[in-house]
Order: sequence, then structure tokens, then C-alpha cells
Amino acid sequence: MGQIELFHNFKRNSRSSSKPFFFSRHELGKLLQLYSRRVATGDWRDYAIDSDHTIAIFSVFKHTLDAPLYAISKTRSQGEFLYSFYKGSLKIYQSQNLDEVLRAFEKRLKPVI
Repeated sequence: MGQIELFHNFKRNSRSSSKPFFFSRHELGKLLQLYSRRVATGDWRDYAIDSDHTIAIFSVFKHTLDAPLYAISKTRSQGEFLYSFYKGSLKIYQSQNLDEVLRAFEKRLKPVI
């Protein structure tokens, strides 16, 4: 005969040891503020937020069904958060400060090698 397993125990045991990785409310507010300004100018139309146990990614799109134009990622490196700004698959800027990464949108964009 099968054994009955309570759902809340199954859910607790199925999680990995590390917690999910997200943007904080303050960080998300800054990202959405930039997004809303660009939507108002007609540059962007849609966004997506992805995350797992090691990275959180905020992606923006010109058209809903296209590949992301830009993405901002948040990772943890040596105990500190590291933010990266991508144009397509090219890394444009990287910093430990989200505000610096967001300012990179106002500068001329070129790849970081």
C-alpha cells in the first residue's frame, strides 16, 4: 500500500537548501521607474522578470514577441551583489551599485570585453 504524504511536508522537503533570489522592493521600484519612462517615450513595450537560486533578471522588450532588447541581472559574488547590464547577449556594464548600472542607459552603449 502507498504511503500518504502531507502536501506542506512535500513542499518543504522539495525545496533546495538555498532560497530563491529576487530583486528587493527598492531595486524593483527603480527598475520599473526606468521602464515606465521608456514606455512613455515609446522605446519599450513589455518586460519580464526571471529568477532562480543564483540570479534575478529584469528584461525589457520593444515588441512582446521579440528577444529582449536589454536585461539587468543581479547575482551574488563573494558575498556582495553584482549588477550587470546586457544589450542582447553583450555585457555592457557591471557594478556593485544598481544606480550606476541604470545610468549606463543614458550613456553611449558599447560592449565590455
